[in-house]
Amino acid sequence: MHRHFTARAVASLCLAAAAAGFSLPAHAADLTIRMAHPFAPGGPEDRANAKFAEILKEKSGGKVTAEIYPGGQLGGMQQIIQGIPTGLANGIFISSGTLGLIDPVVSMTVWPYLFKAKANFDCAYAQPEGLAYLEHVRETTGFLALAPAYKGTRHLYSTRPVTDIADLKGLKVRVAPIPVYSKPWEALGAVPTGIDVAEAYTALRQGVVDAVEIELPTARALRFHEVARHVVLTGHAMDNYAWLFDEKWLTSQDPDTRRVIEAAATEASAWFSDQSVKEEEAVLALFKESGATIHTVDRDVLHNAIEEPMRKALPDMVPWVDRFRAAGDRCG
Repeated sequence: MHRHFTARAVASLCLAAAAAGFSLPAHAADLTIRMAHPFAPGGPEDRANAKFAEILKEKSGGKVTAEIYPGGQLGGMQQIIQGIPTGLANGIFISSGTLGLIDPVVSMTVWPYLFKAKANFDCAYAQPEGLAYLEHVRETTGFLALAPAYKGTRHLYSTRPVTDIADLKGLKVRVAPIPVYSKPWEALGAVPTGIDVAEAYTALRQGVVDAVEIELPTARALRFHEVARHVVLTGHAMDNYAWLFDEKWLTSQDPDTRRVIEAAATEASAWFSDQSVKEEEAVLALFKESGATIHTVDRDVLHNAIEEPMRKALPDMVPWVDRFRAAGDRCG
């Protein structure tokens, strides 16, 4: 029987392991972890995986290593997530909200305007509500989500100008094929189109969609600055990124190996969060240099237009949304 850890226990193990700086004992078995993702090689997600691999190797004395399969080599986001329990890969660094493919409620992390600022994001995941959410993920999906990290704030990148809410009507927006991503745009009169992120650049260039919504660092990695002439600073979501592993696989590892993996995830997430903050301003400058127009919009207007339709469309998420907002607000 596999041992089941609560989210609080996992978080405690991660932090303790990272602080201890231990290495594996000589008798520990060698392990190669297969990590896959659908994002571009060299992009922020890929660099996070490389950092994770680097820390793993260092902490384990070379006994635990990671093979990274970027750019959709093992399939798109949905294929990878569905394949992890069967051994296609062991883990993926991606939003825990993508597990909405298994349990829609866990996608509440991308609820629009859930947090006011990064400080609220950090606060919520450090509160009991954040740990309870990770436990809910484990119970309903069979995945352990380790070390939630800040990836940036999501904005809109468009081939058409958008200066107010009226300009969104009829706009074809690429979204992840999960309701919490699509419903906000429906409420704003846009036409959400479910396309895998690996295909988003081509869809935007060929006019299959008019716009894409995602964080600034990923927008650069996917080269949206080459095709999107307008950046709309909607700031509509602030989703986490976490290291997602099949619970049965992770808890089947020996305790020392498990602690190394969890410690590496914690340190890599801290590195990734810092990099995301640094990159946001630089990426916005890149879009300007590429000739894009930067638009600001009234976020309160967008929030007010979205909130009630969302609560009616996705009522099962509302209790978690309210809990997370309250948790984030404790930090001002």
